[in-house]
Amino acid sequence: MFSKIVKLKDYQLLTLGWLAMLCMVCLNCTVHSLFIAKQRVDIASSIFWSLQEFGIWLLITPFICFALQRSMKLKQLISVGFFALTCVLTVNTSLDVLIEQTAWQESLFYNWHKHAIAYLAIVTLVHFKSRFVDVNRAQSSDSVAQTSRLFVNQKAEEKTELQRLQIEEFDIAFADIYFAKAAGNYVELHTKQGMSLVRTTMKELENSLPAQAFYRCHRSYLVNLSHSAKLVNARSGHGLLVLNNDIEVPVSKSNRSTTKMLLGL
Repeated sequence: MFSKIVKLKDYQLLTLGWLAMLCMVCLNCTVHSLFIAKQRVDIASSIFWSLQEFGIWLLITPFICFALQRSMKLKQLISVGFFALTCVLTVNTSLDVLIEQTAWQESLFYNWHKHAIAYLAIVTLVHFKSRFVDVNRAQSSDSVAQTSRLFVNQKAEEKTELQRLQIEEFDIAFADIYFAKAAGNYVELHTKQGMSLVRTTMKELENSLPAQAFYRCHRSYLVNLSHSAKLVNARSGHGLLVLNNDIEVPVSKSNRSTTKMLLGL
């Protein structure tokens, strides 16, 4: 349960915190009415008073989080804090003057410090979460992804080394194939031994190769993922899959995301 809460975004986590705060204020008002003032409990008044005091934070907290995510420098903290406190104190003081008939100077004097503390609490939580929780989770995810990618590549290489592609008189180990390119009624097989022209279709070739190692990254190209090094951007949203030997294989726009996922990038 705790891990699920920690995974929430900053503004979601803080919104839950403010809701819990409002519930505590309502509970405090109820306890005060029952045991201290000896009055009838008025839940509606308790909810209204808690919203009057802290409800504005529910509205501006997401904007504060978005601003702090861009930068946590002192200048940014001061400007965001000035904006937040100006909004909160304006609303809070206006409600006190209109509803409680309190002088604005008195309301401002008694309220500014608790809202300043609230803003500092938001800054502290956002900083702590981004510095420790999010960074650790990102590092853990990268480590798992890298381990998974190495494991998949290792298994693919082990399997392809033991299997071979045999089409008529053509015979070669899967591991020796870099990529295949459609060429009319033939297919160009680019391997460690060079380029060979094989009479077959891309569909037949794709069905003859292990799916965990070979991927149809383009209508005219089939690539051995175990030889892939990186994926780079190309024109119009297309990509280029760079192999370990620096050969570049085109990746269609529609297959870029799948190729990236298969490479664990």
